[in-house]
Amino acid sequence: MKTTCSVNRDSLALCHLIEYQEMLPAEYQNFDHLDGVPEEALVRYGGSVELADYCPYPQEFEWKNAENNQRDSRCSFTANAPGEFSDRHSLKLYTFDSPGTKWCSGGHFCQEGRLWLSLLNGTSVYPCYKAGQLIMIRQVLKHWLHSGTIVCPACAELCENCVSETEPPHAVGDEPKQLICGAETLFFCRSLFIPVLLYLYFLS
Repeated sequence: MKTTCSVNRDSLALCHLIEYQEMLPAEYQNFDHLDGVPEEALVRYGGSVELADYCPYPQEFEWKNAENNQRDSRCSFTANAPGEFSDRHSLKLYTFDSPGTKWCSGGHFCQEGRLWLSLLNGTSVYPCYKAGQLIMIRQVLKHWLHSGTIVCPACAELCENCVSETEPPHAVGDEPKQLICGAETLFFCRSLFIPVLLYLYFLS
């Protein structure tokens, strides 16, 4: 499954576009094209919320674990802060030099006058060459595809003795990744999602 940010960027979200078994009424057939969907099948695709006229949109979600503890995907709600890395959807690194201040904020460190951003417990790091630089993120964690864009802050906001800003020598970020769908998860994997620019703010 693929996650993105909500429209106001305060929570993790899923787009609830699904394939129905029956054709939707003509007034609710919203798509002329969807990647990977045959043209004749477009009439069966729409959002899962009937009150929204079957129009799909990114929506926050909630879940329960085996102990019946309930959480949702709002980043600012402290009760949502996960206790184990294996259950984190924020791909965040926590260290003594980069403590967690908000769930969904990212890890960072300073090295040789440059700001670096870190995800997946430090296994993926990205240099920031200038403020406003975009970093493409495509990470698969526990069958979830996290796809979006990190916007670099100014180095001086988080580091000391920064070198001068420069243009990146090459595109910074992850290579495209393809989700491998098993038969038991085909319903979810066939769902399509509207890409949204993902902003992550890094706090000292």
